[in-house]
Amino acid sequence: AGHLLKGDFTLEPVNPPLARLWACLPYLALRPDLPLTSVHWRERHPGAAGLEFLYRNRIPWRTLVIWPRVMTALLGAALVWWIAGWAETRAGRTGGVIAGALAATCPNLLGNGGLATTDLAAAASALLAGWAWTAWLERPTLRRAGLVGVAIGAALVTKYANLALLPVFAALLVAERRRIGGDPAGRRARMFELAVAAAVGAAVVFVAYGGSGFGAYLAGLEAQRAD
Repeated sequence: AGHLLKGDFTLEPVNPPLARLWACLPYLALRPDLPLTSVHWRERHPGAAGLEFLYRNRIPWRTLVIWPRVMTALLGAALVWWIAGWAETRAGRTGGVIAGALAATCPNLLGNGGLATTDLAAAASALLAGWAWTAWLERPTLRRAGLVGVAIGAALVTKYANLALLPVFAALLVAERRRIGGDPAGRRARMFELAVAAAVGAAVVFVAYGGSGFGAYLAGLEAQRAD
């Protein structure tokens, strides 16, 4: 909640903010009280500050808990729909139905779909990044490169584990370099598109942290390593 309402990314920095910003969007309407003067908040004790936020608030704790879970459930439903749609483009209607059914009954998705955590959002953003990267590899264009930047940037500010996508995408690029590179003019175009994707991704990271720069992202990464 502190991320969204106050732009404070220091209370619990071990995960990037995007998933929690999404989960806490209903708080913009609820306007709950934040324990900004609490010793737990000032001394950066997220567990104790979170309990104080829930149980010493003018908004009932059940309301504060249920809405982030609803947002995660909506994201889970969108993820199932996206999996089915992508599979349909690859394997036809039957493949899409089977993929959607498998996703909808996946224990991990069902288990995390009702929790206000970062795991389901991380899976959704990783899938979006994979789809965007695949689309660009299949038909490189400047527009698709911009979409790659948005998708990868979103994945990186959802969970640090999504950094593992970068070497995978690099390996796919190496495997496809001859096909998409073409003549020297084509290679220059691809390099420019990759530069655009990197710039857009960096902008997404910058905006997600409220314009506080990349120091907050790196500080959170260091905090996770030390956790």
